[in-house]
Amino acid sequence: MVAMERTVGTIEPVGAPPITPPPRWAGRLVIAIMVAAFATGIVGTALAPTLVARHPLWLIALNANNRYLILATNQAGPVGFFAVATLRRVVPTIAFFLIGRWYGDRAVRWLAGREPASTDVVSVVERLFDRFGWWIVAVAPMTFTCLIAGARRFRPRVLVPLVIVSIMIRLALLRWLGSAFSGTLDSIVHWIDRSRGPLLVVTIGLVLFSAWSQRRRRAASFAELTAMEEQGSQPEHHTAD
Repeated sequence: MVAMERTVGTIEPVGAPPITPPPRWAGRLVIAIMVAAFATGIVGTALAPTLVARHPLWLIALNANNRYLILATNQAGPVGFFAVATLRRVVPTIAFFLIGRWYGDRAVRWLAGREPASTDVVSVVERLFDRFGWWIVAVAPMTFTCLIAGARRFRPRVLVPLVIVSIMIRLALLRWLGSAFSGTLDSIVHWIDRSRGPLLVVTIGLVLFSAWSQRRRRAASFAELTAMEEQGSQPEHHTAD
């Protein structure tokens, strides 16, 4: 499988030269995008009760996870929904891919250390990448899978279109589900809107508690990420044989 992927140009060949270290501004820009995506996701979670019915595109611009997409799909027009959701999902995904591509195994180790449960998940996905790498990206075009794809030297010209098409197919599926269950979803959104005051207190409280309880681990993760950028790229990239 891996040999075939290299033959068709999905993965750069064994022995390919190391990736040239990115300019400092590029590394910092990509990290800024990753941090902004994380921060806006938190804001979206906190403000979801007041945004989902009245400003659905603002909600998915802040946080485009599946639960908000399915709740917002019937509240937003198709053009706005696809445009905003695609952009919000694609940009941080490509940023993670670049981090993996530039910093190789160090980026994968950083990814594995972000959360207590991440190490086992990353290890399993890494092993599966040896045989099913591009299928994994096609089925699950998420930030952590694309970071591993970057570390495995997937070619950008193959990965970026694959990620965009896969995300748009997922959005179309969510759109279809929203139409199929429109009555139920509209009732849920209507209840959230009517109860937005108390729910807003709950969501903001939960977000603040989570931020406080995880502040040290997140600070350490950010420090490790910035240190990796400052050290620059090394010819350490892991490639599957």
